[in-house]
Amino acid sequence: MELGQLEREDERGVILSTGQYIRFLATMAAGVVQAVLVNGPKTNSSDCEISIMECWSWGLSVTQYYQVLAAVLLVLSIPIFFLREVSSEHIPTHTFGEHFAQLWETLKNPTTLYLLVFVSGNGAFSQLTPITYNYIQYTLVQLSNLQAGVQVIFTYLAVAAGVKIFQVVFLNRNWRTTLYLSCGAMQVMGGAWILVYHDFAGLLDPWFTIFITVNQVSSSFVRC
Repeated sequence: MELGQLEREDERGVILSTGQYIRFLATMAAGVVQAVLVNGPKTNSSDCEISIMECWSWGLSVTQYYQVLAAVLLVLSIPIFFLREVSSEHIPTHTFGEHFAQLWETLKNPTTLYLLVFVSGNGAFSQLTPITYNYIQYTLVQLSNLQAGVQVIFTYLAVAAGVKIFQVVFLNRNWRTTLYLSCGAMQVMGGAWILVYHDFAGLLDPWFTIFITVNQVSSSFVRC
């Protein structure tokens, strides 16, 4: 956020969206680990079928999985010690009283009230869909670790592509337009869960639920 304030007006938002872009790619890499290394008999139900599309006959245990993650985290932490911070000499310092006064002035602005209402309402309604697909995927169709990993991979690959589209196409567009497009697409895809729940035309299938999740999550890219 601090670096983003140093961007030119015509480039504002590039650093933030790039950070999200890297985050999604890293999460996708974690999905690869989950799909490939954590799909054995020790990390699935005891009656899971041993096959290429279900459970595999080999895989890391939970302890081994976290040991791999700890090693990766250690390697990724090394560059932090070599990072150079941007000079803060030109940034003015403010007292707590000054910050509180600015906060109070912001809270008295009607726009702030509208934003609070929007964020609260949008957050409440947007959480209905995750509850639905968690129940369907992990209770009704019971995704295997392979399928869950594939979902993570393709979801964040699609989101990363969406962020790139946002950088190229929507960065300097009216935020209302991008927000309406995003929310509209999410609600359309969210409505498909009703058909899945009732197994309409055989849609209560783990791979189809992955397809819905990928498209629904990726449609939210303009809100990054």
